[in-house]
Amino acid sequence: MQQSSCQLVFILLIFSSCQQDAPSPTAKSNGSITQVETFVASPTLLDNVITTHGTILPNEEIELRSETAGQIVTINFRESSRVVKGQLLLQIDDSELVPALNKLKVQLKIARDELERKKQLFDIQGISKDELEEAEMAVNSLESDIHLTEAKIKKTKIIAPFSGIIGLRYVSPGAFVTSGDRIAKLVETDPVKIEFSVPEIYASRIKKGTVIEFALAGSDKKHQAEVYAFEPVIDAVSRNITIRAHADNQQGDLIPGAFVDLTVRLQQIKDALLVPALAVIPDISGQKVFVMKNGKAMVSLVKTGIQKDNLVQITEGIQPGDTVITTSLLSLKEGMAVASKPAMTN
Repeated sequence: MQQSSCQLVFILLIFSSCQQDAPSPTAKSNGSITQVETFVASPTLLDNVITTHGTILPNEEIELRSETAGQIVTINFRESSRVVKGQLLLQIDDSELVPALNKLKVQLKIARDELERKKQLFDIQGISKDELEEAEMAVNSLESDIHLTEAKIKKTKIIAPFSGIIGLRYVSPGAFVTSGDRIAKLVETDPVKIEFSVPEIYASRIKKGTVIEFALAGSDKKHQAEVYAFEPVIDAVSRNITIRAHADNQQGDLIPGAFVDLTVRLQQIKDALLVPALAVIPDISGQKVFVMKNGKAMVSLVKTGIQKDNLVQITEGIQPGDTVITTSLLSLKEGMAVASKPAMTN
């Protein structure tokens, strides 16, 4: 019985000794040296970008509508076809207006001849001033009637105001239309406009000529557009500013109304120093990191810049090649002895 008790005491002593020698799963220290993970800061190319969403708009878009009432004589376009600026698209009956215009032009010629004859008579005091003024009024009245009739004739023709694609038509030859009736839609799709919004803090960072990159929703194909215009005010509700950019669409794969994901590059930094964001600790003086120097943890006050994923740019406080500590931060103190595990690199 005594021998059994001695063996039990011996086993307990060995177990106690093993527990004292084993490192704590959280402390991970070797004697008085704390084991830490580190990150070596080195100059890295950094794109300062913002991502947002936008919509494709046609460069130009109008609803073609009749300006006058009448019967449609001809329709000179096919649905979903390309038309050119100045092309006659639709003709409404003007068979009464054209002869009336010709008659007025003849009457105007006669009135002008009469006016010239009366001017000569007036010069030799052959007629009164009232008779001369009456002849002048007759000419002016006929000229006004001609301009009015020409305007009416012009309204019987629907002309393409710009080159583009004409859509579905809503009338047929021989149909009678009234003023305001819908004929078709005309859109210019090359180039197209990309409309998007960004928070007001970026309003001064995006200029005319800024190049944006975008892709159609669900597509990996990248397209580029160039900013050309802004809304003059910031939206009071969303605190965003609306921006438009032009994009080439020669291939025709950018359909107006489509949704796009886009990226705006604000700047590119060639030698940014990035460290894991978790290595930056809030401090009463601002922000700080622990840097390992000569086997010791040293505090360095820093200023941060752009954050990208889980990394953050350090603009002041560290130098290229500095070894930044990323673990055991809550237990570290200035001057504490530390040893680095295999370092992470960027």
